[in-house]
Formats: sequence, structure tokens, C-alpha cells
Amino acid sequence: MSENCELRRGLRRREKNANDEGAGHFEKPAPDARAAPPEAHESLISRETVAEVLLTGLFLTAKKLAALDLAARTFEFGEFLVEKLGVTDVGARFPHKVTYHDGCHGLRELRIKEAPRQLLRAVKDLELVECDEPESCCGFGGLFSVKYPMISTAMAEVKGGSLARTECDYIVSSDPSCQLQLDGWLSRNGKQPRTIHLAKVLAGADA
Repeated sequence: MSENCELRRGLRRREKNANDEGAGHFEKPAPDARAAPPEAHESLISRETVAEVLLTGLFLTAKKLAALDLAARTFEFGEFLVEKLGVTDVGARFPHKVTYHDGCHGLRELRIKEAPRQLLRAVKDLELVECDEPESCCGFGGLFSVKYPMISTAMAEVKGGSLARTECDYIVSSDPSCQLQLDGWLSRNGKQPRTIHLAKVLAGADA
């Protein structure tokens, strides 16, 4: 009989004796009772389970490294031109008064604020003005606008009103979802400016 079985049998005998004598406590095993060797537990964890755990860990690590590698090579449009390529003047001409709307992804998550403005200031005949709510959210937020339409509309009113008060011709943005939200609110409320993507301004094309 294996040493592990002998150990369990010895413990049961000790427990029985202690209960019979009314000791009310658990007596330590005999001095010669040793812990079961590691190989006694091999049946509890199969080799296949260990291999699966190791492979899963390696797979997740590889995915994380791949994601980090992709993130290091991914840039927002304005950030790529200014920070990566070192370009601020692309030789564009856009004879209009514009204001810039910072999308939350760029402003709050990527901390991008100055790069698109540097690009706009270098555009020939373009007048850049700031609104009085430059860091306010437009209220879109993907499903946020669907789940909380009243809050979303109220936020669009604050930001859209601020942008409209600049009396600009165009609202420049690098976020298409913000453009969708703002264009909807401006159109419904009979406001003049329309949104345009930063790339179109740098290409010299009217919306």
C-alpha cells in the first residue's frame, strides 16, 4: 500500500481515538508520518492540463505583445503628420474662417490638442478661431447617444451652440462620429456652419 494511503489511515485512527477518549481536539500525526511526496499528487493535475495552462499563458502574452507592437505603430492623423513626420505645412490653401472641435478620443485618451491646430495655422488664407467651450464633449459617445438621448442632445446643444457662436464657415474635426453628431444638431437648429474633416482642409477641398 502506498505511503499516502498509510498516512490517511493513520490520521483516521488518531481522530477516532481522540473522539473515543473525549479529548475534543485533533491530535498531531505520529512523528514518523511524513507529507506525501509530490509524485503522489500527479493524478490530480494531468500533464495535458498543465500543457494547456502553459500554452494559454503563452498565447495571451503573444497577443498582448502583438497589440503593443501595433499600438506603437498606430497614430491619429494630425499626430502622425506633426509628431511622426515633422510636417506642419502641407502647402494647402483654404480661404475660410474655421474653428476646431476636439473629439474625446483624441483629446482625453490620446492627449492630442496642439497638433491639428499647428496644421490649420499653416494653411494659407485660413482663419482659425477658438470657441468658448473648446474641451466640451459633443455628446455622441457611440451607444451613449442611443441609451441616453436626452443627455446626448443637451451636450450637443452646449457644444454646438459654442461652435456656432464663433460665426465660422466650417467646424474642423478629426473624428467622424463627432461630425455626425454636430451636423445633426446644427441642421435641426438652423445653424450655419457645417463640419469638415481635417484631411479635407489640408487637401484644399470645400465640404
